[in-house]
Amino acid sequence: MCKRLFFLPVLSLLGMSGLTLRAGPAIPPVVEPARNAIPDLTQTDPKGNFPGGGSTYCGPVAVSNSLWAIFGSEYGWWEQFTQYDLVRKLASQPFMNIEASKGCTVKQLTRGVDTYLRKRGEKGYYLKFQGWRPHDQCHATGHLQPKLKWIKEILSLQRSAVWLNVGWYCETPNKGSARRIGGHWVTAVGFGIDGEGRADPDYLIIHDPAQRAGPPAQEFVKLSRIEGGVLTGVYENLPRAATGFYLMEGGMHLKAGAHHAVLDGAVGLVLREKQQTDDSLDPGATSTLDPFR
Repeated sequence: MCKRLFFLPVLSLLGMSGLTLRAGPAIPPVVEPARNAIPDLTQTDPKGNFPGGGSTYCGPVAVSNSLWAIFGSEYGWWEQFTQYDLVRKLASQPFMNIEASKGCTVKQLTRGVDTYLRKRGEKGYYLKFQGWRPHDQCHATGHLQPKLKWIKEILSLQRSAVWLNVGWYCETPNKGSARRIGGHWVTAVGFGIDGEGRADPDYLIIHDPAQRAGPPAQEFVKLSRIEGGVLTGVYENLPRAATGFYLMEGGMHLKAGAHHAVLDGAVGLVLREKQQTDDSLDPGATSTLDPFR
């Protein structure tokens, strides 16, 4: 479905650094994780005791949801290490280096994930970004607009994760333009059905770490392709044409002051199958049970 607003979203995984995914089975029409299979932590949860109340911790919290789903069972023996501890590690200086007064950039998020995976001894993984936000060349795909098919391809694989970079936009007096006033990170966990359980290829299922999203629950977000207008704002790489980007509607909880949520970008992660990872571990790598020792 395409939309024209007051301001006016065919790709296989290609040539991936370290890990190359060859053409496989068709993307399933629906991917919906089992209840509680992927955490849905709230960034302002008092139990986390994050700096600044967690107001700028959407990035490390969104990432922690996926990494805890993949690796959390390995911390089972270490009762004192919780997902809150993982968030604090990801946000710390050696990883994402999050400041209590600033949000998480694409560079910070991808560098933090890279550092975490290297400390675990993971090798040959795929970690890439699609979108217009500034990012390191090693994570570039050459696509300045996120592709829904790419997101679905990654989410349909084992040991994978997708984190969506949402842009908050408000309408302006200039007809055909919207101004970016901030951003947010959410965890993509599935696709293909709406909130009523009906099949719909335009829907993604997300876990939103913002307090405004309410108690932990799946959010069903409809992606509508924009067909005109301009995205503006005081950010590097803006202004740019809005055509081809996606509006995030339906279950997307808007930030106060924002009129629209736009999918500015997405980070995709695919790890090697477990047996491959185990075989390729560097004998000198840190123990996978305690990567921070």
